[in-house]
Amino acid sequence: MEISDYELIEKLKSENDSPSITELTNRHTGIYINIVNKFSPIIKNSIYVNDLKEDKVINIYNFALKYDPSKNMKFGTYVGEMTKYICLNLANDKASKTTHEELNEVFSVPSLDSGPDEKCEASDMLEEIMNHSSSLENDTFNKILKYRLRNKPLSWKEIGKKIGLSHEWARKIFLEKTKEMDYLNE
Repeated sequence: MEISDYELIEKLKSENDSPSITELTNRHTGIYINIVNKFSPIIKNSIYVNDLKEDKVINIYNFALKYDPSKNMKFGTYVGEMTKYICLNLANDKASKTTHEELNEVFSVPSLDSGPDEKCEASDMLEEIMNHSSSLENDTFNKILKYRLRNKPLSWKEIGKKIGLSHEWARKIFLEKTKEMDYLNE
């Protein structure tokens, strides 16, 4: 007897069960990749399309954590809708306006395509983040930051190879540490 998506999600939420996320990913990769492929022609930066495809496990994991069965939506439909939402944000250039999209999202850094004053403020903010990150003991985060803040950032897959982690873990470390830094600044 096959276990339902709902049961897998509950097991994942309560026990952080690795086989559950593997099964959910196996079941819903098709819809996820189909939607990313459908929207890839309108996403302005191909590196984000590659990142989306590489991040399917972590995205499906996050979708499962946020999934609310009381909304009467099947999990597969929810995966499709959330993937579509991410793609549309990238296509509308809201999340891909600059190569520092994660930092802009977490720290509200002005776009590097802005006027001269805003560019200085963005550079100051990035310098502050780099200074703060160098005081952290997490050398892995510093390596990720260095590769991601280049003029031409490496993809998560390339970063993962360089530091010896999966691209999902590299991205997860980056997002968690930048959010942690944001909390420290409050």
